[in-house]
Amino acid sequence: MKPTKKLPIWVPPAIRTHYQRITHGNDGTTWKSGPYGGGCGLLLEYNHPKEKLEPVITKLCRDPEMESVWRRLERSYGDPRGVRKGWDDGVFRCVLWALFGRSPWDKFAKDIEERPSEIADKVRELSALLRKYEVDETAWDLMEPCEFEDAIDRHYYTAFTPGYQDSDIDGHREPGLFLCQNPPFISDLLERLGQAITAKKNDYEAAIFLRDKGHGLDYRIFASRMCTHFTKQLGGPRYDIVATLSRVLLGVAVDEGTVRDTIRSAHKDKYPVPER
Repeated sequence: MKPTKKLPIWVPPAIRTHYQRITHGNDGTTWKSGPYGGGCGLLLEYNHPKEKLEPVITKLCRDPEMESVWRRLERSYGDPRGVRKGWDDGVFRCVLWALFGRSPWDKFAKDIEERPSEIADKVRELSALLRKYEVDETAWDLMEPCEFEDAIDRHYYTAFTPGYQDSDIDGHREPGLFLCQNPPFISDLLERLGQAITAKKNDYEAAIFLRDKGHGLDYRIFASRMCTHFTKQLGGPRYDIVATLSRVLLGVAVDEGTVRDTIRSAHKDKYPVPER
């Protein structure tokens, strides 16, 4: 059912626009064929499904605590020439990233030393089994023609452009591809993956917040990212605003002091704030 109740007057313009798009929109589809990809709907525009987006945008527009947040942010983003254009859209995009953008390693908060090493060992074991029983394949053999298109189209030394049609992707007519004659095998790629996991096992976000316990990993990552965003944009972390956003969006009982303690006890966030 489409929402009919008018939004409060304190909701910023860009947030109103996102509310209309999300509550009236559908997930749609995305595809990767072609040099730029394409599609339609919420999945293409926001990279998240409606079931995730709608509760967030609804709380940002209708929770009574958000009135003071939006009014304070509007004043903070203002200057003698007026309010900075696009500030509200930037805040919303960062909220989505802070809520849903996660490193795979975030899942290993309780056993950060053992699990990456265990995974790396299993990857190497699988690589050895492929070679032992001679069931290995080259990477090229397992890729679809459309997955090569962007790489071929952008190659420095050839003007070859496949220009796939539907029949090409279905395998009815595959153009020749200019690929190296000594492609890596899947076992080779698995070996590289094992090495990469071992090298990066300590480079993930969960390790940043081990000293701050009691409110959950999602809160700690959210608070860190939002404070980083406001520090870059406004010159300060805005602990009070981040505390309100955490209560509204995550349902955690935190105040300004709690957020301040969380950030001060953690290392600097290793993941950059997305620029919009």
